[in-house]
Amino acid sequence: MNATLRNLKHSWIVLKKELMDVLRDRAAVTGLALQSILSPVIWVAITLIAADRMAQSNLVLPVAGGDNAPALVDWLDAQIDVEIVPAPADPAGAVRDGTRDVVLVIPADFAARIADGLVAPVELVTDESAGASRRAADRVRGVVERYGAELTFLRLMARGVAPDVAAPLRLDTTDVSPPGRSQGGLSIFVTMLLLWTALFGGVGIAADATLGERERGSLEPLLLNPVSRSALIAGKWLAAAALACAWVFAAGVTTLIVLRVIPWHEYGLQVSSSDQDLLAVTFSMFPVALFWCALVTLVSTASRTQQQAQTRFGLLFMAVVLTTMASFLFSLENVPWLGPVPIIGQLTLSADVLGGGHPAVYRYIVTAAGSVVLALALVAATARLLRRETIVFRT
Repeated sequence: MNATLRNLKHSWIVLKKELMDVLRDRAAVTGLALQSILSPVIWVAITLIAADRMAQSNLVLPVAGGDNAPALVDWLDAQIDVEIVPAPADPAGAVRDGTRDVVLVIPADFAARIADGLVAPVELVTDESAGASRRAADRVRGVVERYGAELTFLRLMARGVAPDVAAPLRLDTTDVSPPGRSQGGLSIFVTMLLLWTALFGGVGIAADATLGERERGSLEPLLLNPVSRSALIAGKWLAAAALACAWVFAAGVTTLIVLRVIPWHEYGLQVSSSDQDLLAVTFSMFPVALFWCALVTLVSTASRTQQQAQTRFGLLFMAVVLTTMASFLFSLENVPWLGPVPIIGQLTLSADVLGGGHPAVYRYIVTAAGSVVLALALVAATARLLRRETIVFRT
């Protein structure tokens, strides 16, 4: 019992010492703080710009040969989001140099073919290599197809045929997803922002825990102190994790404030997650910080040089990216045994919470416990490594 209390006291001393060293580096602390606070703002700015670009504005449609199909031109001009303008003398050249996104060309025999009940083709000049031209072409196709459908119905009615004959099937869609699912990319971005903050927030201290000490030549004198390896590593690990959790909390609060300030409905987006949901996702990322800091500490201890450690960190981050992609591509929230798996458990839980679900309390406990237990195991493994002379005196 006395040994346990002594180890806890030593861990607390190491924790305070590491945090004080970090706080003395004002440049690093300021950089991390700005990153945590500004990341949500930058993310929201990018989202709003993308939403504004994707919002459908009036379609400016140049029409060549409009006199050949006055009924079609009048119908197009009557549409709310379509503006008919004269076509340039060289439609292909205008679209090619970007002066116009698309040009609709109506041939001279259009009216005669319509009167004879034949197919009347029209030409759409577009540049599929340009995004704006491609999007405008898709909208023109949709509008022209609607006009063609109306002509089909009129032809059938003129011949005494019910229009339903041409459309025997009708597909009605019923959306049963929770209201929060309509957030789409918003919930994904919130989750990823908090996850990456948890991963990167304490990497500096965790990587410096043993490898940095060894490169500075201070690891051996540090281990000569009457402090157990476990207490030493636990203190350094907790310092790194505490810093990471602080940045996650700052990012979460900033995200919450930004989401509530922006009028998302004006951009065609919806944020229906409550403040409690966003805070629950923020706190659910704390165990990720504990796990990742422990993993980085172990990798740093086992690495011979800083370059070797950086290579291994790159592989770890690649594994995280692949794990994240898998969690979003597949419905992993329906696989209960993945709950305790670090990162995957947090991602699936966050998707459920921000998607309008109400996970049971045991899911929060199981998800957090899996990461914390594995983190403790990694800390214990790191402490055992420090008992090897090949690790301590490696150059």
